[in-house]
Amino acid sequence: MDLEDRLFELKVLQPLGASVDRYFYVKLVGVSHLNPDRTSRKNVIKTLIQGQELKLRREPTNIYDPNAILVCTEDGRGAGYLDARLAGDVTRSMKQDVRWRSYVRRVLHEDGTTHWGVVVCMVRYNKLTDNASSTPGLSGPEFLAKHYPDYKRIEPQAPLETLPRWAVLTIAGLLLLALVIAIHSC
Repeated sequence: MDLEDRLFELKVLQPLGASVDRYFYVKLVGVSHLNPDRTSRKNVIKTLIQGQELKLRREPTNIYDPNAILVCTEDGRGAGYLDARLAGDVTRSMKQDVRWRSYVRRVLHEDGTTHWGVVVCMVRYNKLTDNASSTPGLSGPEFLAKHYPDYKRIEPQAPLETLPRWAVLTIAGLLLLALVIAIHSC
């Protein structure tokens, strides 16, 4: 895991605590298409920032896929879709009372091009109902590990205050350096 991933996980995932079952990263699809209201998904993606929570909106009446899930901003503007295989798995698990959240991990764009993309961190929460009521199927960790190589199970991690002082100072220095670079690149 690189430092950027670790910082993202400290900032976004660690505060979510023990209620998180697992998480993985996935690139959204359909980002070059228009939303149903004819707005550009690229314009939505331009406004996204790392760590921003995105909503998962199921579209059971979608003519292409009844399991389709649009990933959108708090105000409902679509950024893209989960791919069909993952959308089916997430839809089935949601029907079994499993909660999911999605956070912006990285906006992908090359200067001088029209190519846009976004990688999100999908977070699955521990099921609120009794485990005996859940049925085995495609929503298990085996499915995620097989089809999504970035799949990771949340392991208990030391709080930031128990990290060695040099590690905390290194992280703080890198964050400061990233801030300075971002300011100078504007």
